[in-house]
Amino acid sequence: MYVYLMRGDHLGTAHHQVPATKAIARAAMTELLSGPTALESQAGLSSQVPQGTRLLGLSISGQVATVNLSGGFSSSGSPSSALARLAQVTFTLTHFPGVTRVQFQFQGQVVTHLLGADISLSQPVQRSDFESVLPAIFVETPAPGDAVGTSIRVVGTANVFEAQFRIELRDAGGTLVLDESVMATSGTGQRGHFDFTFPYHTHLAGAGQLTVFDLSAKDGSRIDVVSIPVVLTAS
Repeated sequence: MYVYLMRGDHLGTAHHQVPATKAIARAAMTELLSGPTALESQAGLSSQVPQGTRLLGLSISGQVATVNLSGGFSSSGSPSSALARLAQVTFTLTHFPGVTRVQFQFQGQVVTHLLGADISLSQPVQRSDFESVLPAIFVETPAPGDAVGTSIRVVGTANVFEAQFRIELRDAGGTLVLDESVMATSGTGQRGHFDFTFPYHTHLAGAGQLTVFDLSAKDGSRIDVVSIPVVLTAS
């Protein structure tokens, strides 16, 4: 399942395995409230959801997930950290088919704003309300620690100049085994989607590093860099 954490000031993605359950959205929230694993922390992921936050209730109706969280969720923090934790919950719940919006409750009550964050919670919120929390290149697949076969699928959204950016993959020895220029469906002020699968070849099974980045129009330097550790298959 997909759990959304933070990579610095921007949203990042984690993939968690849980026992089979019909209450999959509740399981995802439980994973989110547990925070990043040791591997995810080593990969630079963290959480703005306060430790000790409890899930008091969760229901889904008419494409809206209503989530009731304990007071710890809103107990302290800055406007930016509040926006981040709201984004983490919203993205985690709206990953499930049929859920497009999230209504927040705290101790069973709807509040207008959280810790000064510039977003109204009086009505359900959606992913597009959190554009400021997204990185320019947002990779949802793969996530840290994912094992990939002899090809790698890279999925996400991007808002970069002319919708174009680059993908690199290096094996455990640092050898460049994939180097591609790709395009999202839109860019330059409008977020577009991307979904690419590329074969690669390496003799070194094990640790690898996927890096996505844009090139500065000013000086050609790398910008908007996101690096994700993955597990490669020898071929």
